[in-house]
Amino acid sequence: MLSKKNTARCGPSNPVAICQPPPYTRVPAKNGGNETSQVIGVLSCIDYRVTPELVSLLYSEYKDFDIFVLAGASLGACGQLSCEWCGTFANHLNVMSSFHQVRELLIVEHLECGAYANNVPQVYQGRAAQIAAHTQYALNTVALVQKAFPSWTIRAVLVEPGQTLQLVKWIYNPL
Repeated sequence: MLSKKNTARCGPSNPVAICQPPPYTRVPAKNGGNETSQVIGVLSCIDYRVTPELVSLLYSEYKDFDIFVLAGASLGACGQLSCEWCGTFANHLNVMSSFHQVRELLIVEHLECGAYANNVPQVYQGRAAQIAAHTQYALNTVALVQKAFPSWTIRAVLVEPGQTLQLVKWIYNPL
C-alpha cells in the first residue's frame, strides 16, 4: 500500500524529462494483504472513443475490474498534467489493493490522445513519435507501480480508437 509523502517533484510546473515516481512508502493493507483475487485494476484515458469499447472488452474477459481514468492515462498518472494526480493515482491503487484485493493492473494507452497532443510536442512528429511517447510514459508508470506493489502483475497496451479498439502494440507484458 502507498502513502503519499510529497508530490512536489511532479507536474507541469516542474516538468520531468522521464516521469519519475513521486516518493511513496509502502504500508500494510488493512485486510492483511490477501494475495488471491479475480479483480483486475485498469488505468485508462478519459477519451470517449476508448471507454465504451474498453469496458465492453473488460466485461467479456474479467469477472470484476476496477477502472480508473485520467486524461492521458500514464501521462496523468506520472503527474505531467497535474501534481495532484500522482497522489490521486497512488490513493486509488491503495483502494484497489485494500478493498478489492487487486493484484493485476492493465494500463491502456491510445493513439491520437488529446492529453498527449497538448502536452508532449513530439507527438506531432508522426505515428512513430506518438508510439514512442506512449511507450515512455507507460513504462515509467509500470516502474512506479512495480516499486510500490512488487508482487502485482502489470501489463501496458497501446490501442488505436475507432469502431473497435485495434491493438497497436503491447508496451509491457511479462506474461
